[in-house]
Amino acid sequence: MGTVSHQTRGSFFEPNKVLGLIGPGKVKEIDILKIDNMLNIPEDLYPKADLSIIQPIINEYINFTRKTFSNDFPTETSLIEYLTRMCSPKDAENFLEIGSELYRLTQLQDTTIRLILLVAQIEKAISPQYPNFQSWFLSKNSEVAQILNSIGDVIRNSSNDEIKNIINNHFIEEFNQKFGISNSFANFFEKYVSINDQFNLITRFNFFREEVPQNYTSRHTNQPQVNTISELKQRGIVVTKSHVPKCYNWKMCHTQFFSCHPEEGCIIKDDSSEFSKTIRSLAKIIYTMRSEAVHKASNKTILGGKTSSGSGTSATFSYILIRGKSALITINFDEIQKIFERALKRFFDEKLIPN
Repeated sequence: MGTVSHQTRGSFFEPNKVLGLIGPGKVKEIDILKIDNMLNIPEDLYPKADLSIIQPIINEYINFTRKTFSNDFPTETSLIEYLTRMCSPKDAENFLEIGSELYRLTQLQDTTIRLILLVAQIEKAISPQYPNFQSWFLSKNSEVAQILNSIGDVIRNSSNDEIKNIINNHFIEEFNQKFGISNSFANFFEKYVSINDQFNLITRFNFFREEVPQNYTSRHTNQPQVNTISELKQRGIVVTKSHVPKCYNWKMCHTQFFSCHPEEGCIIKDDSSEFSKTIRSLAKIIYTMRSEAVHKASNKTILGGKTSSGSGTSATFSYILIRGKSALITINFDEIQKIFERALKRFFDEKLIPN
């Protein structure tokens, strides 16, 4: 692993031991099994830093990360053993830094700021190979000639500027699909957020619709089988303005008392491709919320749920504007953060050396 020798990092480390601190100034040594190619904590972390300076910081990271993932790491030993199985020091550093920042977020009251910083932790974790289009495009020079040949008929009668636009448009589309941050965020969401958590988010982020039939679904044979909402109105079905999940389909979804009832039938449970499309769309909406907060100073306050002092409420009904349209969010921010935390833990589980 390229570990710096004990002599250069301090003489108080013994082989097969790691150093942990529990509380300010309290030192304890934790015996662990040192397996070839596994990290030695803290010696392998931040190798260019002075260990006497970085050790208290690592200790704080360990303390806060344990609080974030308390169900996964009931003891310091269990967290350090997890870190020693990381494939690289960088993975261990990222996990500790992200875990620490996630704990700090729980101490903030402003959920707009929490949203920005929470999404930032996902961005830090996925850290795309190419941070921007220009750096990626420079790596693709060898393909430019191939693109020119493939679109030869199109460019023969085009100006130089038009040719540049054709090439750029081709590559920009490819870049956005593979490395664009919005798509990368959606990829993370789809892969690492559990199916149950995905479904929970889908049904609790609701978006305004002008016409939503109440107490109706064409799945029920005793209900009118029609082709338009206008026909439903003529049949006496009440149609109202309402907030419904992104996947809502007026024919197939049962809505009553202004809420969705998937137990009566659910199109995203029926069709995995519809589920995938919906969760990716919702992930991009959440990323848009972050972007509007950052770039437009747009308020995205979601009720926080129970605070660290135990006050607050777990019931949440937050109205916000996203892309200029009304959204009703019926999940509190503490729950949202827990979903992100579970997803990040799954992400870092993939960074472990297999048993």
